[in-house]
Amino acid sequence: MQNHFKKIITTLITLEARLVQKRYYPTVVAVTGSIGKTSTKDGLFTMLTEFVHVRKSQKSFNSDTGVPLSILGLPNAWTNPVLWVWNLIRGASQIIYTQYPKWLVLEVGADKPNDIRDVAKWLKPNIVVITKFPEIMAHIEFFESRDAVINEKASLAEALSKDGLLILNADDADVLALRNRVLCRTLTYGVSKEATVRLVSKELLYAPRDGAVFPSGIKLEVDVAGTHVTLMIDGALGDSHSMVVLASLALAYGRNFDIFRAARALERYATPPGRLSLIDGRNQSLIIDDTYNSSPEAAIHALGILKSLKTKGRKIAVLGDMLELGKLAVEAHKGVGKVAADSVDMLITVGIRATHIAENAFMFGLGKDKVIEARDAYQAGEIVREMLSIGDIVLVKASQGIRLERTVEMLMAKPEEAKERLVRQEREWKKR
Repeated sequence: MQNHFKKIITTLITLEARLVQKRYYPTVVAVTGSIGKTSTKDGLFTMLTEFVHVRKSQKSFNSDTGVPLSILGLPNAWTNPVLWVWNLIRGASQIIYTQYPKWLVLEVGADKPNDIRDVAKWLKPNIVVITKFPEIMAHIEFFESRDAVINEKASLAEALSKDGLLILNADDADVLALRNRVLCRTLTYGVSKEATVRLVSKELLYAPRDGAVFPSGIKLEVDVAGTHVTLMIDGALGDSHSMVVLASLALAYGRNFDIFRAARALERYATPPGRLSLIDGRNQSLIIDDTYNSSPEAAIHALGILKSLKTKGRKIAVLGDMLELGKLAVEAHKGVGKVAADSVDMLITVGIRATHIAENAFMFGLGKDKVIEARDAYQAGEIVREMLSIGDIVLVKASQGIRLERTVEMLMAKPEEAKERLVRQEREWKKR
């Protein structure tokens, strides 16, 4: 009954979204890939606000229901039929009249075959940004192969018209290859010397706090088709946030926006909750909150960041299960464990699959007394809370089903800020 209700709602909401799109003809920027979709979407939105009236997908609304809700600017009503009816009324009213934005920045994802293909048929984006295809992908469990996932996401690029714009990560060969599948204009971004928008250099910034020195952001030097720009972003870490800036500048260049204004706008970019965001921890520690989701490449990337950071305290990682990996699950978790052994001083794992992380971390040299297996997010929080001291840096990462945002909340210096700083703080999530 519930699935039948969802199908009806999705059909009606999609119909309204299509009518609104046809009524106002906004420029649609669609973002897909297997890593970095939400961060890239937020970066594009931040840049575009400098120039146009723009709306973005809220949170990670990227499904067959989430995309039309984003077009209509409506919230998820979850399982409340009254709120869904109210959403339908509000959506219908927009077909008649509203102050509708000129641009939309939409995240489009796929959990199973045809998720993106079905949306692409009616969405017809003007601009598509594709981020990255890691070797082992999240959500691959329901696809025949990695190539099947790539083909699904490529269908969004194939929906572009000849006057559309395709923006691709030049550092990912599989992403870059998609330029051979479309006839429209293509721009690229990355570290590659051939990229239209190229990262020249990156510097990690540090700042003192409460007797310790912690990372505070990044400074980037970027070449935009021959134009050099410098920008600094507070609270950002890692290559993933650098790529957000590059993709956003590629769009600015592709649509002839002033590059220097675009760069200044991007300095206002705020790291989305749960994506390598920096949070003050108890006892003058620092938390790297990466709890939105996880995949093997993303976990290894986060561990690499933790390893590279300078601190007088310990480097602690709380790592949970990575879900929807199918037959690749055991190998993937073991691979993360091997990297963890060389990256952390203490490792706490959460979940059945994460047992393989713990086992391989021990096998590759992390002392037995440095590896602790917790039964759930709450116990992990209790364990780490008792050990935190000044200068410690704690990385917290897992797939969303493990709910490690609960661990982060227990470690925060100001847990009263959890609603604004953490993922999955809605009442419906809190019930789960």
